[in-house]
Amino acid sequence: MQLSDHSLRQIDEAYLERLGDAALRALSAKLLVDLKEARERLNQSSRNSSLPPSREAPWEKTRPADATMEGDEPPEARVAAEGPPETATADGPTAEDEPAPAGKRSPPYRSFSMTSAQ
Repeated sequence: MQLSDHSLRQIDEAYLERLGDAALRALSAKLLVDLKEARERLNQSSRNSSLPPSREAPWEKTRPADATMEGDEPPEARVAAEGPPETATADGPTAEDEPAPAGKRSPPYRSFSMTSAQ
């Protein structure tokens, strides 16, 4: 890092206005180096550094790209290719809007009492 935390806290608009062109360019160069280093550290993972996989949070782990089978595309790509799901149109309801046949309906829910049988 080029600049310390204390130095960064000292920089404000008034400080920048007092700097000459050469000093402003030098400060910009230091800030650029620090920004690049910070982004590199932020983007490190076990896949692109020597960090062990156990250091990653489970929700940050991604599926490896080679785990998908050839020709298999992610669901987002299928939705984009197929278009949005059908909805009711002016012509009438779609097949999804029609009720299921009587033999295909799920059984009604039963209520159970928590009292003991005597």
